[in-house]
Amino acid sequence: MEQLSRKPSRPVALSPSAMATFHRCPLKFRLYRLDGYQEPATLAQLVGTTVHHVLEALLTPAPQQRSFHDIPTLLTAAEQAIAGGNDQQAILLQSLQDSGREAYRQQCLEHLRNYYNTEQPQTFTFTSSTEVRVSGMLAEQVPIVGFIDRVDILPQQTLVRIVDYKTGKQPAVARFREDALRQLRFYALAYWRQTGILPDTLTLMYLRERPRSHGSNLLTEHPTESQLCCEEEQIATVWSQILHAGEHGDFPARENALCKNYCAFHSMCPVFGGTTPDYPGWPGTVAAVPSPLPTPEQS
Repeated sequence: MEQLSRKPSRPVALSPSAMATFHRCPLKFRLYRLDGYQEPATLAQLVGTTVHHVLEALLTPAPQQRSFHDIPTLLTAAEQAIAGGNDQQAILLQSLQDSGREAYRQQCLEHLRNYYNTEQPQTFTFTSSTEVRVSGMLAEQVPIVGFIDRVDILPQQTLVRIVDYKTGKQPAVARFREDALRQLRFYALAYWRQTGILPDTLTLMYLRERPRSHGSNLLTEHPTESQLCCEEEQIATVWSQILHAGEHGDFPARENALCKNYCAFHSMCPVFGGTTPDYPGWPGTVAAVPSPLPTPEQS
């Protein structure tokens, strides 16, 4: 196995991806979040990041200035921004040869066409904020941090909609749909606790396939206060488990369906005969300061 790159350890906060990783495999959580080992990027991850970059740039101008004809230019700018970084996705993008680069661009364009077949951003009559950073403390002093793809504010009805773009396949099994919606509940909870406004709608928008009918590629939920309170309790439980594991250095490997083909840490995992490195110690907790969020009053 190739030598994995490593970043310095950093203080810990909870995000939807961190929670999901810890649930699937505490050892993987430790190796990535605490030890700082970096998994090589995949083409699917690169396409997802690029599409998110393009949609952020597309929605920045006023609605009447948004055009699908601008997509190729925005795509090139997104490529350049990613390639100029120093992370694993930059390394992957820089390594793509001509045919691989063209295949990657075509995948991105197909996702973006599917976006335009889902909604027409030039007709928006509401305010959209993209890549909205959320941070702060939940109940039980749980530090959280993350980014919401899009927050829509409908000022006439004072409604808030949280939107998340997905470039993977839409889940067909109810359990996986529930897992996907849990990410948005995390952000809805953070938004509610910080602003006092309960988001009206949570929407997952799947862009990998062309929608067969209107709304067929959307998963939508209307959260309730009791639902988000339950979510907050579950988040606090997970955080307590992480703190306990961090105190004792106890992050066991947990075999799951993704282990064999989708984990780069086999050489450090006892499930695959690897040797786990010495525990580096708990790096501390993020001092999560609340970040400003868009609200109806600002629209």
